[in-house]
Amino acid sequence: MKALTAVLLVGCACATARVPRIGEPPPVVPDAAVESAYQAQIERVSARGAVYDGLDTRVFVAATVQTPAFVEARVRRSGSFKALPAAEVEANLASEQARLSDMVEVVFGVHCNEPKFDDFDKPSSIWRLTLSSGAQELAPREVKRMGRASLDLRSIYPYLDTFWVAYVARFPRPAEEPGAYQLRIASSLGKAELELHTR
Repeated sequence: MKALTAVLLVGCACATARVPRIGEPPPVVPDAAVESAYQAQIERVSARGAVYDGLDTRVFVAATVQTPAFVEARVRRSGSFKALPAAEVEANLASEQARLSDMVEVVFGVHCNEPKFDDFDKPSSIWRLTLSSGAQELAPREVKRMGRASLDLRSIYPYLDTFWVAYVARFPRPAEEPGAYQLRIASSLGKAELELHTR
């Protein structure tokens, strides 16, 4: 009986644990206060989830909604790592703000136990991806594969790890921005729902 209980506890732990981190830590800025502020900012607009098959995890997923505040933090962080002149950082920020004016952009990363399920950008994907805003359900205009998690990507999205793949999904912007969106990935494997706060 004790052996069976131990096996069940281990199985439950495996099912609920985050994907093990095996890569080197993501880059950080030298100023501890600036780094802490960025980590707090990305945590506010990000969420994590998983798709389970019984006690087995099929897919880990994490996502970040590109709110105006996060976009500014992201652009300034990238500029800091690249030692860009202040004028170039401001130009990059204005360009990003203009690009995102008519859409909601969500960057998400996935870790699939089986690579064949990692097909979010394919027209024939097994996954249905939606973003809910209140009673309104939005379908993506496009889903693009950004590629394997690089140190550059991980410097901005630290939840990515060595074997994760990053994507960006672009949705039409609703008339009014809600306090939170719900990102859903669903297929015959199961579904995960992530609540993404906008402020």
